[in-house]
Amino acid sequence: MQKIGFITVLLFLAALASFMSAFIYPGLVRTGGMLGVLFLGIAALLLAVMIAKRSKTERI
Repeated sequence: MQKIGFITVLLFLAALASFMSAFIYPGLVRTGGMLGVLFLGIAALLLAVMIAKRSKTERI
């Protein structure tokens, strides 16, 4: 679980960096936006899978 959480944080940071590069460099708007959306989507799906697995485990 901790490894998946770390990867998710890295993907969210990569999405933020892509969006910021799209704002800073006007020539990279399309590339930065597409990469940002891709990283954000993968991170959200990974987080959703982690939450679904976590909610299925039995708690003491």
